[in-house]
Amino acid sequence: MKLYTINDVSSFTDVSPSNLRYYEKEGLLPPIERDKNGVRIYNETDLEWIQFIKALRSTDMSIANIKRYIRLFNEGKETVQERKELIQNHKKKVEKEITEKQRHLKRLERKIKYYDAIERRIQRMKF
Repeated sequence: MKLYTINDVSSFTDVSPSNLRYYEKEGLLPPIERDKNGVRIYNETDLEWIQFIKALRSTDMSIANIKRYIRLFNEGKETVQERKELIQNHKKKVEKEITEKQRHLKRLERKIKYYDAIERRIQRMKF
């Protein structure tokens, strides 16, 4: 299995070393292995967790809900349904936000077209 330093992981995931340390301290990641000098050594499984946490955070899942998910994960197979529901509920929330942002984007596009029309009228008036 390939191993990575915190700087490697930061570069791969675009998560700062300080955020990686925070994720570990808060229990969002399993304890990260360390070498004989105490330097963190990450593996492929750690990278998968980091990418998943990054996806959850970038879609505004709260730290509390991420911790809840991880606690459930650590409890084992009997929590699969609860984990699935947690992710499904979050997905619904994200989809609703996307729909709302698309509505706002269309409003912005209409405003840009409005200003384009004004600029065209101004340009015609100059001649």
